[in-house]
Amino acid sequence: MKINLDDLDKLGHNICEDLVKYNKERWRKAFFQTFSKCDSVDNNICESFNTWILGPRHKTIISMLEEIRVKVMSKVAKMREFAETWQDGVYPMAMIVFNTNVEKSMRVDFMFNGDTCFELKDGPCKFIVDLRTGYRSCRSWELKGISCPYAITAMHFKRLDPSENIVHWYIKETYMKAYSHFIQPVPSMIIWPESSNPKVLPPPVQNMPGRARKNRRKEVGEIKRAEKLSKKGITMTCSICKASTHNMRSCPTRPTTNQEVASYLLPLLLSS
Repeated sequence: MKINLDDLDKLGHNICEDLVKYNKERWRKAFFQTFSKCDSVDNNICESFNTWILGPRHKTIISMLEEIRVKVMSKVAKMREFAETWQDGVYPMAMIVFNTNVEKSMRVDFMFNGDTCFELKDGPCKFIVDLRTGYRSCRSWELKGISCPYAITAMHFKRLDPSENIVHWYIKETYMKAYSHFIQPVPSMIIWPESSNPKVLPPPVQNMPGRARKNRRKEVGEIKRAEKLSKKGITMTCSICKASTHNMRSCPTRPTTNQEVASYLLPLLLSS
């Protein structure tokens, strides 16, 4: 973990200093709990579900719930049909990870202590596996529930089947239990029994104090849209006396009487 932080620190911008301020149990796998058998740092289930109901969520409440109910009902049926296609009785993605670890285990060097412990070398790193206690120093099996390459190497040496150590969360029986609750069909809305409960009405519109804003509030650092050229930074020149310290409105030689105005405008009109 320290090596990875050192590599991240090379990017600059105080990335590591800002990162270590967060709760370490939320983003460091070294501090993850092992009961859930999930080593994923991000959990985007809310965003995925929100995208899945993108069409229904913009409709009225009853129409939205009805479309979501139908989507969930068909989803449960499809997931159960998908489980029937499994060939090994194990979730296919879990088998892909397991088979990848089996290939990696063929390139691992190991030393056996004569009892139940193994010292395994993978490049510059060394790991320990104890088949009696189930200890793996890499913590991959504890986090994911699928035997790591180092445990597979030790099990093959002891003539054990590594596939039997895949945690039960990936087994077909557990998967089918998750989709054992079916959504029942519902008849058309026009034949629903009428309810005596008060109707659900939208909240009353409340006028907020002050004048309503026409333009949205700009974000910090947002570039304003250029509708017309700004005169900020441009030196203004008085059109009467040609001085740059003031404009025509505050010019001390500005004409005040009608005769003075006419004598000032007449040369300008004749020249144009």
